[in-house]
Amino acid sequence: MRRGASAYFFRKSMSSLSAVPLTPIPHIAVAVLIALAIPHGAEPVAKQVALAVTDLTDPTVLPGHLRRLHPILLDNVHQEMRDLLRDLDRVETLNWRARFDGNRSYVFEGREEVDYVVHTMVHRLYKIYRNRVVYAHNVSHGQFASGSTLAANESQSAYEVLSLPAVIARIEVRLIDRARNKALWSGMRDTTVHLNYDLNIFIYNPEKYPGWTPEHLVRSHMASFLRLQDTNSSVGAMLRVADRWFLSDPAEDVETSRSMLSGLVGSFYNDLDGNLPLEARIDSLAVQGEETRALLSIGAAHGLAPKHRLDVRRSHTDEKVGQLEVIRVDSVSAVARLRKLEKKIRKRGEGLLLSDRVISRRRTSNRSRTP
Repeated sequence: MRRGASAYFFRKSMSSLSAVPLTPIPHIAVAVLIALAIPHGAEPVAKQVALAVTDLTDPTVLPGHLRRLHPILLDNVHQEMRDLLRDLDRVETLNWRARFDGNRSYVFEGREEVDYVVHTMVHRLYKIYRNRVVYAHNVSHGQFASGSTLAANESQSAYEVLSLPAVIARIEVRLIDRARNKALWSGMRDTTVHLNYDLNIFIYNPEKYPGWTPEHLVRSHMASFLRLQDTNSSVGAMLRVADRWFLSDPAEDVETSRSMLSGLVGSFYNDLDGNLPLEARIDSLAVQGEETRALLSIGAAHGLAPKHRLDVRRSHTDEKVGQLEVIRVDSVSAVARLRKLEKKIRKRGEGLLLSDRVISRRRTSNRSRTP
């Protein structure tokens, strides 16, 4: 018999087993080879996910060029998260809004019905300065010798403090079950990236070295430094103790910020993949010996692995039926055994149904992202 005909015979013969109880069926003497069945839809059940992005930063503390482009950087965060959710291969993403209700929580607003909400919050997106100390005995061979203020210090242990530019970002992501209004997972990450700077373009700290900086640099850049000092106390402290403040290229500030945000959003891929519930269909049911087995429409490519446990629920009532345990997987399908059947289901003489929902609530995700 050809493989296609065998698969057809398997599905046809199994159609009478739409409900399989836990107790063995006496007239089945030969184990059914589940491997002969070809799943009709080797993919997870798609879910509707709302994406909301909230900006919690204070753009007024940014230099002018970053302040003007701040909305574009936020749009990039939104698009990067949409792309990430698309690459999970099991969600349809809709744009929603998040509104703070004044009681330490958010209200999510959108026209369409969704299963889950991914709330992305940008807590920080700033330009900052970090100090580096350079000692006198290193300056003659170092990269900061040009314009050094060490000559103004007569101490043999003289040193110079240099303020170097960087950008910092912090993003928090929450995954929320819309029906239960419950957070399934949340995580927060931050990163700092140092910016490239021109060794020959800098401003002397005007409190320490008044009049040392060329007038054209004072006119072009001093206002941004003063704004940073006034609005960011930690940056202000860095600048006050430094001798020289180095400048970065505005275009590179923007590109570095964009690239940094892209990487930060991308780092949440495995967390969302492992915590976003994964739902499968039962393609076929069979009894092998005394064990009920189910052929599922998802496999290793979707994150399943042997010993993963999945909840089974009735599709029309959401009643819990039992639990399956994966015993074998290939790339697009899996075989699972019935590990547990709820007592009330057994009392009614019922078992698994082809229409039941099979859900993996949480997994350890090691999948590689493939855009």
